[in-house]
Amino acid sequence: ENERALAAIAGPTGKPEDDPMFAKLRAIYDDKEKIPAVRLRGDFVYNFWQDEHHVKGIWRRTTMDDFKTPTPTWETVLDVDDLASKEGK
Repeated sequence: ENERALAAIAGPTGKPEDDPMFAKLRAIYDDKEKIPAVRLRGDFVYNFWQDEHHVKGIWRRTTMDDFKTPTPTWETVLDVDDLASKEGK
């Protein structure tokens, strides 16, 4: 690890949370209305999603027709938080 690079990221206090930009970016990343980035694979739209309930994230999918609705119904393909818990990580 390069200490100078880490200091540039962490700021003068050594904690990224103390940087004013941190709160702004956190609000964007945690916004409940964020648009999911998706990949179309066959008949399904896939998405990797992270929020306060899925900190490590979930892989999920829905159909394209359902994705076009205001509130798509997502099927969880892989819950990374659950997997990490089962593996003790």
